[in-house]
Amino acid sequence: MLATITSEAAAQSRTVDAPSAHRSGRTERSHWEIDADARIVAYEVASPRSPVRWSRRRLVQQTGLEHVLLLGEERRWRLISHLEVRLDQELGSTCLRGTDTCVREDDVDDRRDYQLLVRNSQLDMPRAFIGLEGPGLRLQLGRVVVFDASGFARVDGGRVEVDAHEWVSLRAYGGRRTTDASFAATPGLQTQGSIQIGLPDDLSPERAPFAIEPSNTWVLGGALDVHARGYGIEGGWREVQDGSGIVARRAWVAARARIAVLGLRGSAVWDPTDGTMVDGSAEASVLHRGFATRVRFERHVPRFDLGSIWSWFALVPVDRASLDLDWHDARRRIGGGLRARRTVDDQNDERDLGGELWASFRRGSWNTSARGFLWVGDLQPMAAVFLDTRRRIAMVELYARSSLWHFDHPFQSGLHGLSTALAFGTRVDLTDFTVLHADVEWAHNRVVGHRVRGLVGVTVRAWR
Repeated sequence: MLATITSEAAAQSRTVDAPSAHRSGRTERSHWEIDADARIVAYEVASPRSPVRWSRRRLVQQTGLEHVLLLGEERRWRLISHLEVRLDQELGSTCLRGTDTCVREDDVDDRRDYQLLVRNSQLDMPRAFIGLEGPGLRLQLGRVVVFDASGFARVDGGRVEVDAHEWVSLRAYGGRRTTDASFAATPGLQTQGSIQIGLPDDLSPERAPFAIEPSNTWVLGGALDVHARGYGIEGGWREVQDGSGIVARRAWVAARARIAVLGLRGSAVWDPTDGTMVDGSAEASVLHRGFATRVRFERHVPRFDLGSIWSWFALVPVDRASLDLDWHDARRRIGGGLRARRTVDDQNDERDLGGELWASFRRGSWNTSARGFLWVGDLQPMAAVFLDTRRRIAMVELYARSSLWHFDHPFQSGLHGLSTALAFGTRVDLTDFTVLHADVEWAHNRVVGHRVRGLVGVTVRAWR
């Protein structure tokens, strides 16, 4: 049996408009926004099939602060100060029941259990920047997050956007990629590859031969966007390099158009080092009076850091196609879709076809939904059905959900059969800030047999 007890406390954000100091008889306006969110979770996991007991206590504290100062005679310019900080602190143990034997993966002196990547305390600063915004200009300096067709990047540097014309805008960014070795940072948006991590002073390098010291990696990129009345085309470039040379390069172009109820989108991303199109997509959609349909084609070629071990793996292109139909009104929603997938390499040509249906219905305090899918092809058949129904009675919400899976593992003949799950639960709004929720679930399949799991949780929301 798996038993879990969870307690959570969360604080909302608060926004205040207050006048700043008087200057020459004139009052400037300041805008403050404070966002604090604390989550405290305590849980213990034990199973009659295992002698191990897993006990954990975890605190996650997120704090954000933003100040906006209006500048200029007409207050068309804004000076922005933005800061986000996240603390993740975990305590607990993994022990054999009835004994004093516990895993000590964070103890450097324990040569058997120590794990280099385990950290019980992490401090992260997701973003921190000073910004200036005004007519045709947006500038940020500090730790910023950028996103375009070539993916996410978090850099310690800056980004700038300029509206050069009513129809033309440019943006550029650059700086050192934020890694685990950066000040108050975790590798949340790091490209996966070689493990670059600063070793503890009391750990001999021979004990972690798979890890290397962090290197400074620089990111530089930009884009040009031309747009007018529902039409637009955009092109960009990104380059990542460290002391040993180029890590990755990407060039991309994207186009979009809206013609009455018809929407068109397309994009392509190339790797200039060998000319391969690593990502491409084309999509057409129609939205009209509650009815929506979409046709989409995609191609993806996996790529990794050129300096990582993953670059030695075979890169198998994946092509996907999908067709979705959906209709809804105030109480109902019905839809379905077709899916197709193909992968081709030097040895195999694999093809799969899938279908999906979904429906939901609301009447009074009842909400019911159902979804199912079926896949057939070279990766063996898979099918599933999900049902969910809920009802609200005053301050109490009752719900039941169930699922039925059929799976057939393509590589392990012993993994096949049906998997069934059934759960009942409730959510009680004790006060405007306190919620009690409980859940019990039964599941069965031929691999692990019967399993029963219980969950009880309390959520408290309060101003800070």
